[in-house]
Amino acid sequence: MKTMSMKKVTRVLALAALAVVAGAKAEAAPIIYVDPVPVVVEVGEAFSVDIWIKDLLETIGAFDVDMAFNDTILAGTGFTVDPDGNFVNDFGGLLSLGFSANLVNIAEAGDPAGNNLALAPFKLGTINFTASALGNTLLTFPYHALSNDPGGSPLLANSVQPGIVCVVDDKTAPVNCAVRAVPEPGFLALIGVGLGAFVARRRRTGSPA
Repeated sequence: MKTMSMKKVTRVLALAALAVVAGAKAEAAPIIYVDPVPVVVEVGEAFSVDIWIKDLLETIGAFDVDMAFNDTILAGTGFTVDPDGNFVNDFGGLLSLGFSANLVNIAEAGDPAGNNLALAPFKLGTINFTASALGNTLLTFPYHALSNDPGGSPLLANSVQPGIVCVVDDKTAPVNCAVRAVPEPGFLALIGVGLGAFVARRRRTGSPA
């Protein structure tokens, strides 16, 4: 009888532990995502997508996000960071400008303001493309980091939702816009700059008066 009781106790404790883990996973976390999804365009067409963040648990003082894509299908033409002006007193500025092969990096550090302060969804950036060849490509995030202050204290609980672009002959015809989530060449070799760059940049530039 004692052995059975111990088994029951162990089983109850195990179930309780699983419930705690499930509850932790159910908590809201910031989500970085692409809008619109999907994008269907024709070869030669120019278009843009926005990178948004939602479900914030606290304000953000810095972000560093890489977006990767198949550069045989799309050509990056430019981007705007924080187009709605959610940051003030920009400490770090942009960590990098322009595209490198199939990668674009957008980053900013400063005091949160506007929608960011209100914990509402807001745009991290707008990316401009031109469709250069037929095919489908994911818009993925091989690296992403958020910070609750410009100094670089990381917010680890965040997730991403990739976008998808389908380049077709005729976008008015029925389209099956889908692609398998397989890393494109070079994705696994990409290394993000990291929030440490915000700290280094702030130390070089100094805090605003």
